[in-house]
Amino acid sequence: MLPRRVIVAEWYEPGRDETSWAASWSAAKSFASALVGIAIGQGLIEDVDISMARFIPSWAGTDKEPMTLRHVLQMRSGLQWTEDFSLSQPVLSDIARLASTESDQLAYVLSKPLEHPPGTFWRYSSADTLLLSAVIEAATGRTAAEYAQQALFGPLGIGPVDWWSDVPGTTLTYCCIDAPTRELAKFGLLYARGGRWGPRQLVPEGFVRDSTNEDSPSPFYGYQWWLDRRGFAPFPADVFVAQGFDGQFLYVMPSLDLVVVRNGHYDKDPGPPIADPNLFARYPAAGLGEGRGTVPPDYWDDSAFMLPILQSIF
Repeated sequence: MLPRRVIVAEWYEPGRDETSWAASWSAAKSFASALVGIAIGQGLIEDVDISMARFIPSWAGTDKEPMTLRHVLQMRSGLQWTEDFSLSQPVLSDIARLASTESDQLAYVLSKPLEHPPGTFWRYSSADTLLLSAVIEAATGRTAAEYAQQALFGPLGIGPVDWWSDVPGTTLTYCCIDAPTRELAKFGLLYARGGRWGPRQLVPEGFVRDSTNEDSPSPFYGYQWWLDRRGFAPFPADVFVAQGFDGQFLYVMPSLDLVVVRNGHYDKDPGPPIADPNLFARYPAAGLGEGRGTVPPDYWDDSAFMLPILQSIF
């Protein structure tokens, strides 16, 4: 039997505590990947090598039909995309436009043409992860947020929790889960223990293994998990990380049965978690909205952050 779950240490900024909301930003991508794995385990999705046209029928018979779910999970879709959050450019990047001007975010992603044949080119792309929202909804008949509540958040006891959507109701799987830090840590521990939570195998063990396999075509990125700390002190060789904008980090170290979560300052919007008229208006990043959204750290070195934690163990 796996040992019980224990919080060994935590610290909050003045005025915040274990009940305070934290933001995920792109750490939500790893949650979206887990939902795909759960759906595969439940027989709702055949496997990761199925064509994306199975979930997006309009792609059948087009140059996008060869794109598979595996390609999307690994961010090798080949879709044209620019990921740069700067709002000061003469022409906004795709991600900045998605978050600051688009009410139907999935429609914007679906409109993007192929730039490379699927499976031939890796690019960090929130577009790929938003496609997973369409996959989950087509496979389960529920939005990704609804399915997460039934298949992931509920079994883990994660709550309170909000997952933002766009105006038509598509869950923004590329970002924006709001929950206290302790709740996010539960998800990390699920993966540290191979997808098992108590007596239940929530995420198939093989899917967890494949998600964090450094033999993937991109050795520093798995199925929506970062593998790039491996081989660098002080991290153990099996570390993988969910990370998001403005200093959101979820470090998972299975060999140590250890999860470390670092969240940045976040002031949650009091309204419903809907990106209306756009995400940045209510969920501003980089300290753009006074008293709202997330604020980045002045400086960040995750090796320096982890060093005293791991030294205390060894």
